[in-house]
Amino acid sequence: MKKIGIIIVIILFIFIIHNIIQQIENLIKNGSASSNLIQQYQQAKTKNEFLTQQLYYVNNDQYVEKQAREKLGYTKKGEYIVLVPSPSPTQKQQKDLEKQNTWEQWWDLFIY
Repeated sequence: MKKIGIIIVIILFIFIIHNIIQQIENLIKNGSASSNLIQQYQQAKTKNEFLTQQLYYVNNDQYVEKQAREKLGYTKKGEYIVLVPSPSPTQKQQKDLEKQNTWEQWWDLFIY
């Protein structure tokens, strides 16, 4: 009878230790998950601040005017758009191009 009681106590003791170990493992997993969530929150907060500043900048009238001038070619009254033509190759450069093989001309066009 004593042996059965000792065996039952040992089994209960093993069961309790097993449950304690599982709880410790769960706490460790939850701790690392919460630190990951905190890090993700900080990153999202930083990105939100950046986007808020960018939104304020984009909604500014000066930014809109700058984009309209640069990309759409708008001008104010009394202003003129001056287009400067790109320089044409000189006669020497033209002769050098004619001396080159076709593949060398393509090479120069894409590499240089």
